Amino acid sequence: MSGFAALAEKHTWEETRQGFLGNEVVVRKRPVGVAAGIIPWNMPMFLTVVKLIPPLLAGCSVVLKPSPETPLNAYFLAELLEHAGVPSGVVSILPGGREVGEYLVAHPGVDTVSFTGSTESGKQVATACAAGLKRVSLELGGKSAAIVLDDADPERVAAGITVPV
Repeated sequence: MSGFAALAEKHTWEETRQGFLGNEVVVRKRPVGVAAGIIPWNMPMFLTVVKLIPPLLAGCSVVLKPSPETPLNAYFLAELLEHAGVPSGVVSILPGGREVGEYLVAHPGVDTVSFTGSTESGKQVATACAAGLKRVSLELGGKSAAIVLDDADPERVAAGITVPV
């Protein structure tokens, strides 16, 4: 987390640039608003932190939707944040399944979405975000390594570890 804080400290939140017509313009980077983080079951705490800390440092409130298989990690983190003095409502936990994620992504009060999950679900998230002109960040598809032994049939292995696009 200290890496994120160091980046935020060094980030240029306001700068003066040469404008198109020759005059100077001031560019100020402002919080987007409400950020939604949809977290998969694998590496839940790591991915929660990755989806939580940058928007908080940028001044956004965050709604986290943990995987139905791993909600306790998010609740534990919420308790830690409360203990640390983070004001109520700055970070919210919204547990549930696919229908909750769909609701969150389509909600007009959500301004940006960060989703990690399957390619198929990511397409649906992107479509919903496009309909609402929301910013979206997607990390899709499996990146799991495959161990292939010497006696394996290469064609069967290739067919078993690839996902049709």
